[in-house]
Amino acid sequence: MIPTTAKKETLPITSLNKGDSGTVLSTAVSLSVQNSDILTKYKQYLQSCYNARALAQADKYLPTLDAPYINLAMIRRGQPYNPEQRDEFTRKTLHGGVDQILKSKTPINIEDLLTPEDSGRPVRFILVEGPPGIGKSTFAWEACRRWDEIESLRQYHTVVLLKLREKWVLNATQPSDLFRFPPKPELSTNIAEALNKSHGHNLLLVLDGFDEVSHSFHENSVVKSILCRQLLPECTIILTTRPVAKHILKSICQPRVDKHVEIIGFTEEERVRYITEVFFKEPELQVNFLKYMFHVPHIKSMMYIPLNCAIIAQVYYES
Repeated sequence: MIPTTAKKETLPITSLNKGDSGTVLSTAVSLSVQNSDILTKYKQYLQSCYNARALAQADKYLPTLDAPYINLAMIRRGQPYNPEQRDEFTRKTLHGGVDQILKSKTPINIEDLLTPEDSGRPVRFILVEGPPGIGKSTFAWEACRRWDEIESLRQYHTVVLLKLREKWVLNATQPSDLFRFPPKPELSTNIAEALNKSHGHNLLLVLDGFDEVSHSFHENSVVKSILCRQLLPECTIILTTRPVAKHILKSICQPRVDKHVEIIGFTEEERVRYITEVFFKEPELQVNFLKYMFHVPHIKSMMYIPLNCAIIAQVYYES
């Protein structure tokens, strides 16, 4: 969303006197309808933003696949166990790192991300991690884009994507700074008030890039207040980050993480498909690159990260 300066607009307040119950009820209904109308307009604006364009066209190194590949795995930590006893999925998706020792992974679809587990406890906080270039921002955008398509997402009346690296998000000191409405900037305060009145119920916040700002939260940060459940306590949060910043999150607010998910990148089959589609006009180059990839293990191992895959293919193509 484009940052704008919101002009504060207060909702009308009716004084309470004896015998005014009908007036109060009428006013309450009027305010409720007004809030509903404002949030509906805000929803329509957000959906138009998510559907208006493909993600970060200017950042694409090479043509992407027609369908986004966002492979997710639920991370379950428990007792250490022998690598030989790991299931095939876990073995295929381990790419090194000390914390892999205690990891067990289960594949999960984006459609099931917000579905409660067997305990039935509502999912209020999802931590999504992955190394640089793995597709965290692509995931965040795709989740918002499919707001009306995925049943578990349709339960939310408002879905807001906030890129934490944006200064206007990081420096926000009041809710209206976050919930911007460029078509009518003066309504930003009303939107924030409506969301705050419901304590964030039916609100999904997708906070992208915690690792880029984890050391930068100031004392009056609205984002920090939301993470610590001091503001909008009933909202659902999806937070993306690099693994290195997880410990900082715990030091800030120690959130109860309902689901811990990892973006695992390209499978071997998807690497082959990507190269096949990228070089489809150059069959000989396509065959030569695939031979090169399979004969140079350290290159192949790097290409599970989509960004690495694109850069390596680009360099090979240009050379």
